[in-house]
Amino acid sequence: MRHRVLSPLALGLVAIATLFVLFIPLPVSPQPSPALRVAVDSAVRAQIVSRGTAPVIVELRLSSGPHVPEAALSTAAAVIVQRGEIGQAQAEVLTRLARAFHRVRHRYRTVPMMALEVDAAGLAELEASPTVKAVHEDRLYRSALVESVPLIGGTSLVGQGFDGTGKTIVVLDTGIDPSHLFLSGRVVDGACFSNAPGGTTLCPNGQPTQTGRSSPKVAG
Repeated sequence: MRHRVLSPLALGLVAIATLFVLFIPLPVSPQPSPALRVAVDSAVRAQIVSRGTAPVIVELRLSSGPHVPEAALSTAAAVIVQRGEIGQAQAEVLTRLARAFHRVRHRYRTVPMMALEVDAAGLAELEASPTVKAVHEDRLYRSALVESVPLIGGTSLVGQGFDGTGKTIVVLDTGIDPSHLFLSGRVVDGACFSNAPGGTTLCPNGQPTQTGRSSPKVAG
């Protein structure tokens, strides 16, 4: 049996080729961009740990960029396009959630958000979705007139002399006290729509909806 003896030059080339093979960097899994990381309220995680599920508001990313309030859009066509994007983003998230427990509480048409109930697996799917921007705790907030009245321009109108005299006014609020001095004997009709987290309703009749003069009354 004959043996081939390699020259020093050939041995050197073999060694270089071997090193080249050994030191080829392995492919690195792409890391999510910091801009695409999902912000999750700590209260959501805590509630899932204690209760198994949590009601959440899911904030979505639109493919065209940041959401624009419809009043700031220049044409009706632009409104339709943006609503279509919102619906598409919602559909993408719900398709992803098909593999985990979730319950749809509400799909908003004009803002890129959804009200859902999810468990730990569902939250993990939301965090892994490039369409999700943030996951907020869905809870009741108490408003204060000192903030809400100026927010809707009420103080400005009162300052101009508009006080509602001789007019029938529609008031959108979280509830009223019909016995209040400003409202007693003046409420001509009303309606209540309430679907708080956990299926709780704040309508006086204990149902999700109620109409009539007594319906806007604050429950409890």
